[in-house]
Amino acid sequence: NSSSNSKPTNDDDDEESIALAIKLSLNQTTQEENDFLLAKALQESEQEEARARRSTGITTKG
Repeated sequence: NSSSNSKPTNDDDDEESIALAIKLSLNQTTQEENDFLLAKALQESEQEEARARRSTGITTKG
């Protein structure tokens, strides 16, 4: 039983290696898309923070 328990971890490692190889083999545009989406999400969260800060600033003054 212990041998069958250790096998899934090896399979997981193999799957991770395969997934990594697939990611690396994908063309560069996907990385650029990821960077774009990440930057967009970051920008949106910063805007939300600024909006929240403004509203809390107003309520604090009031």
